[in-house]
Amino acid sequence: MFFAHLLKDVPSGLIVNLGAGTTGGSADAHQLLVNVDHVRPGGAKPPGLFVVADAHHLPFATGTFAGAMAKDVLEHVEDPIAVLKELGRACRAGGRLVIVVPRAIPRAVWDDPTHIRGFTENAIQTAFRLSGWKASSPIRRLGGFPGAGRLGLSRRLEMVMRIPGLGHWFGRNWIARAALAPSENTQ
Repeated sequence: MFFAHLLKDVPSGLIVNLGAGTTGGSADAHQLLVNVDHVRPGGAKPPGLFVVADAHHLPFATGTFAGAMAKDVLEHVEDPIAVLKELGRACRAGGRLVIVVPRAIPRAVWDDPTHIRGFTENAIQTAFRLSGWKASSPIRRLGGFPGAGRLGLSRRLEMVMRIPGLGHWFGRNWIARAALAPSENTQ
């Protein structure tokens, strides 16, 4: 369900889903999803196209994609700015990006031993600027709390996290949206 929410933030057309994991994701009729991860999926083949590749060196031509998603990826890589630049290279001018990364708070970053870093709002803005992306909406806290799904709040968690106090205590992640400046990538 959350994956479908993220897909609403990227344009119609060919979309790269960086860090797809071993399950990948699927898109609606207006989007063709290319799932990418550094490991081959185990078990059943995930839906759609799946490519094994290094996030720093994507095997796609410049300007291939209309948009990109990187959910829970940048906290795992050595050079997140290089990965964002590579996504910018692979997207066409005006492409859109949505990322989800952990906030720079211990409970969000260090609960996963594979995390290298967390992010502040300023760090995300700086990473976008240094990689050719520009935030297209405010960077928001994202998270959940026990019972949110049963209460029917899953689709509205981003809005719920804006309530004073809730975002601070339950918002473990940031969600950020960006657009590639037209001059950043020419085909």
